[in-house]
Amino acid sequence: VLTKGIITVGSEAVISGSEPTDGAQVALGAGGKFRSTNGNTIVGTCLAVGNRDDAGGLSSSDYFAGDGKSSKGAYYVIKIDL
Repeated sequence: VLTKGIITVGSEAVISGSEPTDGAQVALGAGGKFRSTNGNTIVGTCLAVGNRDDAGGLSSSDYFAGDGKSSKGAYYVIKIDL
């Protein structure tokens, strides 16, 4: 059980349309996915948001961007503090 720490998650771990922004509180949403707060239980803070697809010049696939076609490439650095 994770109660404190800093994690990085891909876009698949965040509810689409409810993505947290830099510095915003993060809540737990449906299906155990993270989301921006909306009356849900706050579990931490979003420290950073990035997108590997925007990195440009990548010559090989990676975990977050995949092949650049089947993935959004977005990732979120979240500080969990329960």
